[in-house]
Order: sequence, then structure tokens, then C-alpha cells
Amino acid sequence: MQVLYILKREYPHTNWNNMKNWTLLLALLLGTMSFGLAQKTKEEKEFVAIKKVITKETNAFFSRDYDAWASCFLHVPQALQAWSNPDGSYTASVGWELIDLQGRMVIDNSEPLTNLVYRDNFTYRYYGEGAYVTFDQYLGDKDLVQPSKEVRVLEKVDGKWKIICVAAFGDYSDAATQQASNSNR
Repeated sequence: MQVLYILKREYPHTNWNNMKNWTLLLALLLGTMSFGLAQKTKEEKEFVAIKKVITKETNAFFSRDYDAWASCFLHVPQALQAWSNPDGSYTASVGWELIDLQGRMVIDNSEPLTNLVYRDNFTYRYYGEGAYVTFDQYLGDKDLVQPSKEVRVLEKVDGKWKIICVAAFGDYSDAATQQASNSNR
């Protein structure tokens, strides 16, 4: 009844007792709602696709599958892969050629890992054909290890999401404290 009162007040020249006007209003409301739901569904589908690429990249790297790992990246000079190190320094590779060289070296010269990877606290933002994603990543038992804060920037190329930026920030404060106390002995 409140809606009818507001409509009569705002649109006094409209016959709100006419079923045609109510049908038009209902169609307008349903159309608006379904557009919003369709937009959310599209974002949810894109987010699922993005998470699959992130998972594939990590799993391929740990299983030492170079082709699968490389297929997750956008092979451009602007690509970046960076992470913090336990000693407080960082490692960064700018450009696909350096990322490829470093990734190939690790993949070709080390054994596969069977780390349990868990991710949570995802945030994401879309911008055109790009997406910015952050999340916490645990390598091992979530209850026993500190998470790293992870950042991925992806671009959609030919209908597929590709990673253009990987950044990982580990909290090594416990490791640094432990290392310092061991070196003082």
C-alpha cells in the first residue's frame, strides 16, 4: 500500500487502478532485477575462470610442468613476477623473457613438490578486460603456516585469462627471529 501511495503522490495524472500501468511497472522492476542478476552471474563466472588460471599456474609450477605453467602467462615485456625473500630482500623478474628463464631453470632443475596449497580472503576488481586479484595463500597446513599475501593481475586475451603480474609477500618475521637467535649461539 505504501508503494501505491508514493506512486499516486509522485505521478498524480496516472491511473494506478488500471492494470496496464501495474503490468508496465512490474515489467520494469523485473527487467532491472534480472539485469543486475545477469551482471553478477557474469562476474561470478569470470572470477571462477580467474581462480582456475591461478590454481593451474601454481599446480603446474609445483608439478614442474613447464608447458602448463607457461600457458598461464601473457608473454609480454611488461609482465612481472616478484616475491619477498626470508632475508628481507626481494626477487623480481620484469618481462616474459626473464620470467620464462627463471621459471624454466627452476622447473628443469628441481623435483616436483607436493605442497598442499590453500587460498582464502579473495578480493577482486575488474577493469575492462583486466582483473586485479588479492588473496592469502598457505603452502602447507593452514593451521601451521603463515599465509603469504598474493597479488595477481590478469588480462583477458582471445577470451582467456592470462597472468601478467605475480607478486607474493611472505611474512618471515618468525623465520628471521629464529635465524637471528640461532646465529647468536
